[in-house]
Amino acid sequence: MFTLKLLNDKRFVVSKIAFLLMSNFNSTYAVSHIIYCFSGDIQRIIRLILLFCRLFTYYFFHTFADNIKFNDRFYVYFRTIFAAVLLLNDIKIKKMKKLCVTFAFIIIFSPSLFSIPNFYLITIGEAKEPYAMYGHTAIRIADTALNMDFIVDWGVFNFDQPNFYINFAKGNMIYTTEAQSFQSFLYYNHRSGKGAVMEEILLNNEQKERFWMVLSKMLEPENRDYRYRFIYDNCATRPRDLLEIALQDELYYPENQLFTGTYRKMLHDYQSVNLWYNLLIDIILGSRIDIKPDIREQMFLPEYLRMYWKSSYVVDIDGVHPLLGDIVILNEKTPLSKTPFLLSPEVIFILLFLALLILDFLKKGRRFLRIFDMVFFGILLFFSLLIMFLWGISEHQEAYDNCNLLWLTPLYIFTLIGLIKNKKPLLIATCCYLLLFFILDICQVFPQQFPFTAYIITFIIMERCGAACFKDRKPIRQ
Repeated sequence: MFTLKLLNDKRFVVSKIAFLLMSNFNSTYAVSHIIYCFSGDIQRIIRLILLFCRLFTYYFFHTFADNIKFNDRFYVYFRTIFAAVLLLNDIKIKKMKKLCVTFAFIIIFSPSLFSIPNFYLITIGEAKEPYAMYGHTAIRIADTALNMDFIVDWGVFNFDQPNFYINFAKGNMIYTTEAQSFQSFLYYNHRSGKGAVMEEILLNNEQKERFWMVLSKMLEPENRDYRYRFIYDNCATRPRDLLEIALQDELYYPENQLFTGTYRKMLHDYQSVNLWYNLLIDIILGSRIDIKPDIREQMFLPEYLRMYWKSSYVVDIDGVHPLLGDIVILNEKTPLSKTPFLLSPEVIFILLFLALLILDFLKKGRRFLRIFDMVFFGILLFFSLLIMFLWGISEHQEAYDNCNLLWLTPLYIFTLIGLIKNKKPLLIATCCYLLLFFILDICQVFPQQFPFTAYIITFIIMERCGAACFKDRKPIRQ
């Protein structure tokens, strides 16, 4: 009986229609609506205002978290205003009071409807892990009127994607652009001990709107995935490119470079915390990283992007002003432990070279030295094949034109045969080849900088060949 009376009540039905128009409610909003339906006019107005403030904020944030297109936000506004009009129709008061209530709604909703979020550049410091050694870049988008605070992250990848490890080896890594909570992002980096700083990107409303539209297009499902490139397309180059698209000729970079060296030397500054990883990168990356990048190209590293943006400026109708605001420290950087000097590749290989000389001079450990030769040259052949794979088959452009293939040559297979069979011509040819390599390198014929450890390894190779040639050494197999 009571239910039928409610259904016959026009005010209740209209309120229910408006309530159903707003999807994705939780129980809190449902309870608020029920209280509203059974309250007096004045209390109903107050609850209505509070209800819609909460509903609008929740609905917009919820749809945005699901990657709603930014240019569709007016559709959300329309649904909200339409529901508000239906609910206003439920209040039976004088026209003047209804006008006042409508005006109050305009005042309440106007900051949300016409607000433009602020953008911040977030720079994460380097870590010891290889994937985080060079730092990270993200864009924070914050709007207090909409209770919106999230970051756009270009460094997300999924280990569960099909053929992940095969694609990783071939250089076909698929990264994803994701929007995630700013607080969770900050908490994760705080737990990992990474330093983090934030600087506001100073744009006027028109520029913010353009930047917003560019970012929203990047968050669309069909544009979120991209093929990661170590130098040419990563988490630092993406925001650089998007800001250039949004500002076009209004953005000006500084004229003076912060660094005048090559890509390789820039990477050395970050890889110094792990000298063995530094050696590996020097071996597998080719001569394409031995060129000197310009200002824009140096922004592939997050810290260089931040420093260059700090020196950049924007020209608009208001005049000339810096691109970035004051720096805010989000997380203090935890000092990184570096590879001890005595455990560095240079020291280890020098000690190995001296130990081999002593053993050959004392004529000790003949069987050990033969086993060492097979293992040592087997490792050299493995890295030779790895360089050939990265250069010839993979899509790692940074590994192309690798001159390390000259001293890590696959011809060492003949050297290994010479050591096993005691074929002196093959061993002498190896020594002559390496001497020619040294002469050409001294003359700066090669366009690539070789790691210092490479010269020590070549001396070890020559020592093993010389020891086999000039000593009475029996072959392993008769």
